[in-house]
Amino acid sequence: MLDTHAILIDFILILGSATIVATIFHSLHLPPIVGFLMAGILAGPHGLGLVKTLPRVEILTEIAGVLLMFTIGLEFSIRRLLALRQSLLSLGAGQMGLTIGICLPLFHYIFEFSWSQSFFFASLISLSSTAVVFKLLKDGRDLESPFGQASLSILLFQDISVIPLLLLVPFIAGGTNSSIEPFSLALLGRFLFKSIGLILFILVGTRLIVPYALERVARTRSSEVFFFAILFIGGGTALLINSIGLSLSLGAFFAGLMISSSPYGKQATAEFTPLRDNFLGLFFVAIGMLLSVQFLGTHILEILGLSISALLIKFFCIFIVLWITGHASTIALITAMMLFQVGEFSFILADQGR
Repeated sequence: MLDTHAILIDFILILGSATIVATIFHSLHLPPIVGFLMAGILAGPHGLGLVKTLPRVEILTEIAGVLLMFTIGLEFSIRRLLALRQSLLSLGAGQMGLTIGICLPLFHYIFEFSWSQSFFFASLISLSSTAVVFKLLKDGRDLESPFGQASLSILLFQDISVIPLLLLVPFIAGGTNSSIEPFSLALLGRFLFKSIGLILFILVGTRLIVPYALERVARTRSSEVFFFAILFIGGGTALLINSIGLSLSLGAFFAGLMISSSPYGKQATAEFTPLRDNFLGLFFVAIGMLLSVQFLGTHILEILGLSISALLIKFFCIFIVLWITGHASTIALITAMMLFQVGEFSFILADQGR
């Protein structure tokens, strides 16, 4: 039986910690996301122990990840994909391919991971934060600038790539929560069956089910009813996709994608997009609570060395890809500086592969 009082206390402590630490980071002109991550580390069971029960932390992480993926799905624009299709392939595929290609053998031969696990970790490094970069570009009115367009092309390709990566996590991550098994025709068959079934479900939902349901709801002219309907469709779709063995986060993303592709997509996006930064902050607080301060302290040199090396490799890959495709050195440099960090999708994938 759930202890409602204890859960409420935990939630209030989390909000208080996030507010205080994020305010301090803001006054120091440091990224708020780092502040949220630090707040989670301090409040979690491995920090000050304000939240002592790990299962509650894991539940919060799952909820925050689902909400974040849902809002990302809502903002996913097919029209934007078509407008950037050429640079999407040349820049996005080039950046991810080169980054994974360099990191893959390093993880395998230096850290002695299996090829599948090495591919998983290399994929995590290849992803950047869409939410952070998009906000920076929007605030600086740089969305239409050359480096803004290049950044969006790479980010959109990364976002698309997350879909097959989430499908592959149970087979390549090898964590305690993932059911890794050797490659076989049966495994390939199940993967293809799930992929085809998912595509058919999304097509039917986008063309028939979601538009019909939202049209009926829109007739009420009630923003509250529309809001609840969006939540119901999102949650129901996530649970339905989860029932066939896929993650709730992936289900939430596809739910947002189906709604955004419907005639009422703009209205739904307007309702939920302002909440995305809030969900992003909550997600990083939850991720921070899973991190062990003792482990970080014991392995600080290895972690710093690996992190710096990975970021430098990624910076180099982004710069080289833009330079080869004919972009000016200054544009390549600015784009590389914006994208060489690791994004929210990396944390979501890592959480799924634990």
